[in-house]
Amino acid sequence: MKNKNNKLRLFIILIAFFATNCFALDVKNNSELSEFIQKVSKDRQLSPIYLQHVFTQAKKCSECLQSIQAPFEIQPWQVYQKHFLTPERIRAGVKYWNKHITALRQAEKIYGVPVSIIVAIVGIESFYGRADLNPKKQHRALDALSTLAFYYPPRSEYFRHELEEYLLLTKELKQNPSKIYGSYAGAIGLPQFMPSSYRHFAISYWKHTYPDLIHDSSDVVVSIANYLKSAGWVQGAPIAIRANLVGDYYRQILSLSGYPEFTLSQLENYGVTLPTQLNKDYLAALIQLENFNGYEYWVVFPNFHAILRYNNSVQYAMTAMQLAEKIKRAKYSQHTMLH
Repeated sequence: MKNKNNKLRLFIILIAFFATNCFALDVKNNSELSEFIQKVSKDRQLSPIYLQHVFTQAKKCSECLQSIQAPFEIQPWQVYQKHFLTPERIRAGVKYWNKHITALRQAEKIYGVPVSIIVAIVGIESFYGRADLNPKKQHRALDALSTLAFYYPPRSEYFRHELEEYLLLTKELKQNPSKIYGSYAGAIGLPQFMPSSYRHFAISYWKHTYPDLIHDSSDVVVSIANYLKSAGWVQGAPIAIRANLVGDYYRQILSLSGYPEFTLSQLENYGVTLPTQLNKDYLAALIQLENFNGYEYWVVFPNFHAILRYNNSVQYAMTAMQLAEKIKRAKYSQHTMLH
């Protein structure tokens, strides 16, 4: 009986261990990790002893590897759109707008990015803080970045760079690298900035502290605006407009990337027109999204591409624009009702 109980306890321990999907990194026998530590120590003046200690705390995250190979952005447009454009998220967006109105207006004034776009991005990235910072729902950033840097060859170079930036960031923040949680890809805080974006684009609203994108929404909104401005956002310019199509020539210029490489005048030569008059020299691209009834076609502009720099998915960028419109409509509808 005692032997059976011992076996049962061992079985339970093993189940609990494997359920975590995390396994300690083999620091001593991983030559690539050893080379990385030496390089970062030399290039960034970080102690090799400190780095060795950090990586003894890192764990390989199997769930991160699974998620990076099947991101939510690959879902069909109608599924992706339905997930984010919900009444609950719109209401939460209006509430967030009302609560942080001063910082949002300041961000719009300085960077030219509409309040509605900033609010929509916070809503997509973290549901206004309701879902993104719960450790039970997220991964340690150290685990995610280390795993993808050394166990995901297709993008290992990118994630090694982000891991290096993360080590510098945590030093600057004076935070323990093993205590910060983020996404399966190592994105951090309410706006889900990758470490390099955090270091280069995060702004302190209060001007006297290091930007806090985890707890301080004032820092969050100005940082998102700064990022989009740096990505090429043009104040007052369009983002995307539903296209009118004539004939089949438009198929020759359909864009998968959303990069604006044709003028509106050139698009017209392929049977693509807009329901509104704009400068024919505007650069744009034509994208196609599949909905429940077939396809919808949009002419997208440099501001759309600026959002793509935030998240390289046309579905993400389109959702950000549409969620922003719905939140703005709900916000001013509420204002009208109150007055």
